[in-house]
Amino acid sequence: MKALTNLSNPKTTFFVSYSLLITITLLFPKALFGQEPDEVMTSFSELRQVGPLEIQLEVDRQTVQIADPFTCTLSVLAPSEVEVALPAEQETWGPFEVQAIEQLKDLPQESKRLWQQVLVLECLRPGEQSIPSMSLRYRTRQPAEAEWKPAETPSIPITIQSTLPETAGPNDFQDIQGPLTIEIPSTPVDWRWPTLAAMLGGLGLGGLAILLWKMVKKPPSPRSELHAELHRLSSQLPLNPENHWALDHAFRKYLEEAEKAHAFAWSFQDWQEFLKRPDVRLAEEHQANLIEFWQQLEAWKYAGQPLKQPCLPEAIAAIRAYLDHKDQADNKLKNSQKADLESRSIVPNSSKVVLESNPTSSQEGVRS
Repeated sequence: MKALTNLSNPKTTFFVSYSLLITITLLFPKALFGQEPDEVMTSFSELRQVGPLEIQLEVDRQTVQIADPFTCTLSVLAPSEVEVALPAEQETWGPFEVQAIEQLKDLPQESKRLWQQVLVLECLRPGEQSIPSMSLRYRTRQPAEAEWKPAETPSIPITIQSTLPETAGPNDFQDIQGPLTIEIPSTPVDWRWPTLAAMLGGLGLGGLAILLWKMVKKPPSPRSELHAELHRLSSQLPLNPENHWALDHAFRKYLEEAEKAHAFAWSFQDWQEFLKRPDVRLAEEHQANLIEFWQQLEAWKYAGQPLKQPCLPEAIAAIRAYLDHKDQADNKLKNSQKADLESRSIVPNSSKVVLESNPTSSQEGVRS
């Protein structure tokens, strides 16, 4: 007793500290460990005697959480001369879903044999549930044609606890949570290659359009080319020999292409012969200007003499007068051809009208 009351004794100090620790652990487990001690899992079984059979149904625990799997073992102890057919495999057993099933081999036990079936069950319905009775069969091995007899397994009540707090209302029950919205970061699109492809495609289509337009485009006529050259040379220097040569070349090209004129050497004498043609009806002033133009061009081309006076504008005016005269002659020819065609199409109809208007005279001519 003195050793216990003397706190300075090491044995006394150890005994008191150990006693306090045990007391606190038993009285206040949550304060010491932050949680209550785990509940002890106790198995539960039901036994039923059916004829020569001892049927036992055992679960590893009677209280489980919703969707929490637990084990159920069906054991049938029968005499060795009795054959047992356990329940067939199925996906559900009452309100319980069968997650796994295992058929154990029948084992000899003294003068009997043990038949076992192990099932892993789970339930999604909270509240008081019950493992229902299942049907099995048995018969004696001798004779071989013995009839099967039915038997029922016992049932066991099971409590399924919900994971919702107790304060939740009956309409708020939902053990399975709704879908979660997960934001997936969008990857920025690289528009460089599509833009480059679009630009190249546009350039290709533009080039193809220009090529097709050039292929379809009608080439300019010789007369329009000559008019364009006359317009260009009108603003050039009148004493520049190159401009005289360009005008002479353009006029010769027109005569060869448009009027199918003979490709002469186009000397001064050839031009004089050209002006004497009956279809070339130019005023004397224009003819004199063209003769002066070709004389100076001939002197510059063969003798190297410089141009004496500006005759380029007068030559351009004379060629334009020639083109105007050709346009008038062409229009007159077209109008005459059109009138000729119209007159030819009208003559048969008019003669027919005359014949139809004088049937008597035609008949008299036939009689005569």
